[in-house]
Amino acid sequence: MELIRKIHRSKMGVVSTLERPDWTTIDSERVLRRIERLDHLYVARVEKVAGEKPTFKSLVVVLEDLEDRISTQEEVIEILNSERHGTGIQELQARLELLRLKRNTFVATHEGLHRAHRSFGRTRAYKKLEKEERVACDLRLGSFRTSGFHLQSRVRKRLERYEGEIATLVKRFSENLEVSLRESVTHVEKEEQLSGLAPAAVVLMKEEASRRGMTGWVALATSEFRNYVLSQANHRPLREAVYRAYAVAASDIGAGGPQYDNRPVLERILLLRHRYARCFGKKSYADWHLESLMVGSVKNLRAFLAGIARPIKRNLKKDLRDLDNFCKVKFRHELRPWDLWYVTEKYLKDKYGHTARDAQFTLAQSLKVLFRVVRQLFGCRIVESHDVRAWDPSVRFFEVFDHTGELIGGFYLDPFERPGKTGQVCYSREIVARLRKRGTIRCPLVLVNLGFANRICGKEARLNHEDIVLLFHEVGHMLESLLGKANYLATGSSMVEGDMLEFPSLFLQNWAWDVEVVEEMAHVGRRRVPFRLLLALHRQRSFQESVGPWGLASYLQEAIVDLELHSVVPTKGCVGRVMSQVNRDLGFPTSFYLEERKFPNNMALYCDAGCESTVFTYLWAWRFAAAARMMHVASGRSVDPRKSRRLRREYFEASSTRTAKESLQALFGGRLPSSRAMLELGRMI
Repeated sequence: MELIRKIHRSKMGVVSTLERPDWTTIDSERVLRRIERLDHLYVARVEKVAGEKPTFKSLVVVLEDLEDRISTQEEVIEILNSERHGTGIQELQARLELLRLKRNTFVATHEGLHRAHRSFGRTRAYKKLEKEERVACDLRLGSFRTSGFHLQSRVRKRLERYEGEIATLVKRFSENLEVSLRESVTHVEKEEQLSGLAPAAVVLMKEEASRRGMTGWVALATSEFRNYVLSQANHRPLREAVYRAYAVAASDIGAGGPQYDNRPVLERILLLRHRYARCFGKKSYADWHLESLMVGSVKNLRAFLAGIARPIKRNLKKDLRDLDNFCKVKFRHELRPWDLWYVTEKYLKDKYGHTARDAQFTLAQSLKVLFRVVRQLFGCRIVESHDVRAWDPSVRFFEVFDHTGELIGGFYLDPFERPGKTGQVCYSREIVARLRKRGTIRCPLVLVNLGFANRICGKEARLNHEDIVLLFHEVGHMLESLLGKANYLATGSSMVEGDMLEFPSLFLQNWAWDVEVVEEMAHVGRRRVPFRLLLALHRQRSFQESVGPWGLASYLQEAIVDLELHSVVPTKGCVGRVMSQVNRDLGFPTSFYLEERKFPNNMALYCDAGCESTVFTYLWAWRFAAAARMMHVASGRSVDPRKSRRLRREYFEASSTRTAKESLQALFGGRLPSSRAMLELGRMI
């Protein structure tokens, strides 16, 4: 694998390097063999470190050098697996996961390495270290306790057994859901049944029918089909068919049959997680996991959720009542789950004259305005490099410079959907982390992956406002990696507490709703966006935050379910009981319960990561992102440069030596803000 290396010296004399693979020369099999060789070197180095006098260089610098080389190679296979999905790369991915599990188990259970870290912490050399160096040592030592090293050997073996079975079941859960969703086929034979659907949706359904050797059009229950159908299709039976297929997927009555039933799989995962936490002496999995996050405890999380529940429930009840009344008058039927997104679009159009989908944007103009906002907020200049050599011709590459002219990183932008591109629709992931090597800063490298339509019927596809929100959100994740000042892997952005990972993305996302920003993005040539559309978009935010797919009510529901499932002793049927109780407590109308629904599969994210999934963490980070945004609003300006510099200094640049809580306290003047700003931005109060 060849590297494209750029060395940059700023006006301040800072030397930084940016290394990225030449993806056109990558041989995946050779990359995996290189990882295997590096694993052998790593094992030998750990054994050597454990047997000699511990120093900061041997415990951190040397080991991190090997860990960095391994993780960089691993990221190459991870990205190719999601961008060039196929049988061969999937097999490599499975082998990679086994290597990673073996390596992590070896390190987490190595008594000599643990003893070396512990003894070094008592030396004078440790006390003389810089603050970031001590933090790196402490975090590496703390990882042993998290893995259960302090427990008896028989308990540690039990933990290993639990971890292995949980990993197998999580993989099975995801595979069952993916297969069942893709087997949930809704066949459309008459063109009039496609009324209301965007051209991109019709093309997508036609291509799926051709792939399956069928006539007409085919809609699956996967998100790329479901989102189009439920929000746009005028034909109600089509919406109902797709929604019902989605609601019962991976259950005993879902597509594929009982062999893909995920209910016993999830109940077993919950039970194993509970037993895992009990090995650490904790009451529940939630108690064990939340202890390592900023929220700190189940008690604190319950108090936070209870504090925001009342205004969210009040607005949800009012909005659902308005939608139901509108539905009965306009369509002469009761509002059901498959009507929610569709009726919402019609209701907003009727009330305000426009919806968010009426605003159309080009990717080029949107990026231009976004990069200007980033420069105003953080002083970062983003410059496109045309020497890309990536995995697909549509991928673009950008270099990022700070206000002093120093190169601080780069990122790939993979904006469009295409055949073979799998995994999450939108995400950002760090390929190479920031690291100081021999006096030179090795800059971070990030991938920003999106799933926008590219061309429709030969014409350039336009973005809607939801796409713009996603674009701002993922670029916010990218900036978190680039704005930090960590010199070691242990203190990098990946070490930020899990419930604060969404803070930068949610903060930047606020400007996707800024009227001035939206107006400039929609302004192409002489065409200007109507003021009435901007005003309608501004006024609709509260409704979208209430009943929208990524609104506060949705996240509150999922967060409470997640917490309850991991706070009790799991029993048979607990998932359905918890879901029903939470829905009743939140005030969802009885018409929203499907009589034949056996399993809430749209909650698949609970299985993936439990309490560390993007459920309560979104709400928790939203609280602080909204407060940071209100600091700018209070100044009477869209962007206040003083507030921006303070955020960068106190939060991003200090993250390598402080916890998220300490950084936020410094940012907000010693006290953490309440949830009021979040509710005000969502117009809940």
